[in-house]
Amino acid sequence: MAKDYLTFATPLGTLEWVTIIGTGKKRYDPTNKLDDSPKNFQYSANLIMTKEEADVVIKELLKFWREFKPAGATKQTYDLVKEVMVPVLDEAGKPTLDEDGAKITKPNGKWMITAKTGVLGWKDKPTVIETFRPNLDKYGKLVPLNLGNKEIGNGSTGVIHGKIGINAFGGNEGLMFYLNGIQLLKFIERTDSEEIHGDDLGDGDLGDLDEIEGLEEDIDTADGPKI
Repeated sequence: MAKDYLTFATPLGTLEWVTIIGTGKKRYDPTNKLDDSPKNFQYSANLIMTKEEADVVIKELLKFWREFKPAGATKQTYDLVKEVMVPVLDEAGKPTLDEDGAKITKPNGKWMITAKTGVLGWKDKPTVIETFRPNLDKYGKLVPLNLGNKEIGNGSTGVIHGKIGINAFGGNEGLMFYLNGIQLLKFIERTDSEEIHGDDLGDGDLGDLDEIEGLEEDIDTADGPKI
């Protein structure tokens, strides 16, 4: 049985390497066959979570996969949620290499999920990735947050909203996480890595910054913008 998507929101976590404005990042291209046209670029965001949080996410995604996986498919050929690996350093603080010259890595105890969406959508219409405030409106809906040209930097905290879809391509079956929007609890600007105060987070009243940073219970799994 086929299903188009699963509306999904990550746990609250640390955001890394977020690109949601501008030209985006080129799609993974190990064979170097893709040209530099916009159709080959994506917006993307990574979210870091704990092992306990990852276990919950993996369980939910596995349930969706087992129910709606392509006919004939068994296990996924890749994982959406991955253990974060870091280089093993020598006494001088430099990465150690194996006999083939590749860096030796080890898990750091954290887990990561990545959401991606093409910079061009249906009929080549430009994709807009929305950003949202931490608090919901009186109807329990996400509240848009205007960051202008400011970019989300590493160390910001929030929730990624999107859709989980099925990749039925033969030999590469698995799940895809389409990026729709990001709900921010704490914002660190990418350009200078300085945290921006609540009064600088766009139009409207955010209230006191301490209150905003304490609103973790208001991070909701409401639907983000559509793909």
